[in-house]
Amino acid sequence: MAKGFKKKVGVVASKAKQVVSDICVDVTSHWNTPGKDNYIPYKEIVSYSAGGLGYKFIESLVGFLLLSAANTLIGSTIGIRPLHIQYMQTVYLAISAVMFIVRAQMVDNTKSTKGKFRPYIAIFGFPSVLLATIFIFLPFDAMSYNEKLISTFVFSISCQVAFAFLTDAYINLRTIMTPNTEERTKLITISTLIFSFAPSVIGIFLPILSQFTGGMTNIRTYRYVGAPIGIIGIALLFFAVFGTKERIIQSRTHITNINVWKGMGEIFKNKYWWLRNISTLIGFLETAITSVVIGWMFIYDIQNMNAYGLVTGFLATAATIAMLITPWLLKRLGNRNLLLLHNGLNIFFLILITFTLKVPFILMTIFYVNQIANHLSAVYNPTMDAEVKDYQQYLSGKRYDLTFGAAGIILIPITALTAYVIPYVYETFGLTTNYNVLYDPVVRVSLLKTLCIMSIIGSILNLIPFFFYRLSRHKHRLIVTVLNYRALIEDYTVGGIDSVDPELIKRVLDDFEIAQAIADAPPPDIKSAVSALKAARRMPKSTEEEKAVRSSAIKNAKLALRAQRTLLEDKEAYDEIFATEMNKYNTDLMALKVDFAYKMTQYEVSQLGRLDPSEFVIPQSFPVDKKLKKFADKYVKHVKKMIRHLHGSDMLKHTTEEYKRAVLDALALPEDTKEERKYKNSLVKKTEKALLKYEKTIKIYIQAQETRLSYESRDKLDEIRPYYDEACAKIAIADAERAEAERLKKEERANELAAARQAKFEKLSPKKQAKILAKRAKKNEKNNPSQSEDNIGDNK
Repeated sequence: MAKGFKKKVGVVASKAKQVVSDICVDVTSHWNTPGKDNYIPYKEIVSYSAGGLGYKFIESLVGFLLLSAANTLIGSTIGIRPLHIQYMQTVYLAISAVMFIVRAQMVDNTKSTKGKFRPYIAIFGFPSVLLATIFIFLPFDAMSYNEKLISTFVFSISCQVAFAFLTDAYINLRTIMTPNTEERTKLITISTLIFSFAPSVIGIFLPILSQFTGGMTNIRTYRYVGAPIGIIGIALLFFAVFGTKERIIQSRTHITNINVWKGMGEIFKNKYWWLRNISTLIGFLETAITSVVIGWMFIYDIQNMNAYGLVTGFLATAATIAMLITPWLLKRLGNRNLLLLHNGLNIFFLILITFTLKVPFILMTIFYVNQIANHLSAVYNPTMDAEVKDYQQYLSGKRYDLTFGAAGIILIPITALTAYVIPYVYETFGLTTNYNVLYDPVVRVSLLKTLCIMSIIGSILNLIPFFFYRLSRHKHRLIVTVLNYRALIEDYTVGGIDSVDPELIKRVLDDFEIAQAIADAPPPDIKSAVSALKAARRMPKSTEEEKAVRSSAIKNAKLALRAQRTLLEDKEAYDEIFATEMNKYNTDLMALKVDFAYKMTQYEVSQLGRLDPSEFVIPQSFPVDKKLKKFADKYVKHVKKMIRHLHGSDMLKHTTEEYKRAVLDALALPEDTKEERKYKNSLVKKTEKALLKYEKTIKIYIQAQETRLSYESRDKLDEIRPYYDEACAKIAIADAERAEAERLKKEERANELAAARQAKFEKLSPKKQAKILAKRAKKNEKNNPSQSEDNIGDNK
């Protein structure tokens, strides 16, 4: 038995060694260049993660100012009542509604050569840290209650407004670094593993250091620990600014022009966005207990800050475990099923916590396991968020990021009302300007039980909407294929084959072959696969040989069943996403749109003033349909509006392409000096303003152009196919050149290090040199016994 156990341990150790070896090879091979079908090298992942450490350090400092009844600094240390904190938070929600729109309009229309999000990461770390630092150094002891209230309100809201820019920029950056779901999962997993180190360190040392500054309810703790954390955070942020790239799937000629209000209207049609937000709205109670239970247990019950710090550090390891297992679980289950598993486990553990509040050791054990389950969302939530944004781009053709946050303002009134529930419960139990009532075990346990029940209710409600969530990884993969296809066709149509990225040609044509294979595959037979698995399980298992045969049969049957289920999901995704895109002009409504588009675009732009609205009638060949009549009536109304606005206007002297070219030329201007930047910004604003006015005036005509172009581009892929081999050859040459440049760089670095070592050696005394040479000779002789002494001397 011991021999068998030793053998199993050896097998596990061998597999673990192989896994580590494979990871090392993968990292070293793709440190500067991404692997096949990937977008980001490991160097970029590490840079994003290092920036995340800075973000988390700043988040910890800004967290001292969050308007929450559970905030120890504002509630217990400064002495602001829970309901007053919530009143301020309600005002902030109203302000944030406006700021959501401001941020969306600014960020989603950013055209900086540095990217869409990275400039905001570089800018908004400093004001967040400065405001938080000034606040914690205010003389609260000399202030009246109203002065404390006003100071908290002004600084907290100002700090949160600034920090929101940083949060949106850093979090959204990972959604556009790669469109590959598996690679996004890897990026999120690795970065979360690394930057979760920041709150873990703070969680360990803050309670321990607080013993020297008066405890967790003393303002000195936050002053002398918080400010240095923020400064370190600012420095680390710049790894994410300078070490990453943004990769939005768009044509090279695309000009970003986001109307936030219109974008919000389009997002409201996104069913997956609604499901995620409804889940958050009705599950607002989910974290009622988990946000306070451990802190209150150590501060008001055990009263041991050293133990609190150690336990906080130990609890942080739950995130590490979750990060390690999440990619495997995602691969097996997918986002939706993993979410359902997580929420189910959360409900189970919350029920256990309710009955173990008086037994600290058992409570912490259950809480730890529950934290592992809760941290699964740190990976699948951002992944789902990015997929919903990709789906929105598939629906609308535009890339919205912060506009999603702006759309969320419709939910703010409900969020503001539900946020009063927990502070009201706190004050019901006697927690007002002082939380000392929590030292009473009867009050503390009663309140925690109430919060547990609230959390269980919140978790159950949070789970319900996701039973209707159907955005699978199979659908997302085809969404990315369609987005790449659109970008390829647009670039090819506008600039010909020379304007198209060879990587994009290869990627699209490869993906189309995969999609065609899904379409050509026979219908999945789940029933037969299940029957085969049942038959395998009924096989005899009396002898070792029969057991081996049965085990092999069960394994093969499971693989076959999984393959059939995968094929079923692939075919469903193909029908909903890919086939819909390829056959979108096969409906009567789209056919009418095409008919109107041809009638509209037979006129030159300069002739639009003479357009006759009566031309746009439904042809007799079309069926009588209310939808078609409604579309035609609306179309005529827009045509009349365009003609009215064009009357007396001179904007039709130029075409759409000329207006766009003016913007692109302005964006391409140098910006090395202050004067160049000033001139460029002025020209960009001027040309963009002219383009926006032009596009707004002849919007119906531009839409007709796009419809006609899209309709005529259906067969463009056949024209591009002959260039596949040429594109692959260009990619191979580029890879070879990149590899050679990398080799030369490494060789140059090795020569520099060798020269530096030699220079250092020559500065040593003759005695030390002789000693080093003797050691080298001895080592060389041991490694190469047959080598002569002369050769050893030559190799010194």
